[in-house]
Amino acid sequence: MASSYIGKLASAFGAMTVNPTGRYSYCRNWTDYMYEAATGGGSLVMANASTSKKLTSKHQSFSQESSWGQGSDLWFRYANYAVGGATVGNTARYCTYMFTYYYEK
Repeated sequence: MASSYIGKLASAFGAMTVNPTGRYSYCRNWTDYMYEAATGGGSLVMANASTSKKLTSKHQSFSQESSWGQGSDLWFRYANYAVGGATVGNTARYCTYMFTYYYEK
């Protein structure tokens, strides 16, 4: 999120923005698609960052709370330990740039 040093620097230069959920991406990533397919359409990506963070907080560790569908034959536990990544862009204004960011809790 935009709380890291490099995230703040990139945002200040207009080289990187966050989406409404507070992520450095266009919206969903591969883990979001995996979760949605496994739950039959349930999503952890909401229209704003605070709601998305609240929904995903229980999935930041592998525990009893990180489960979905308990009481069903299709239940599972989901934990996403990702804390950062890389974003690459190519614009006419700038040469190719790459930033690595880190989500600070």
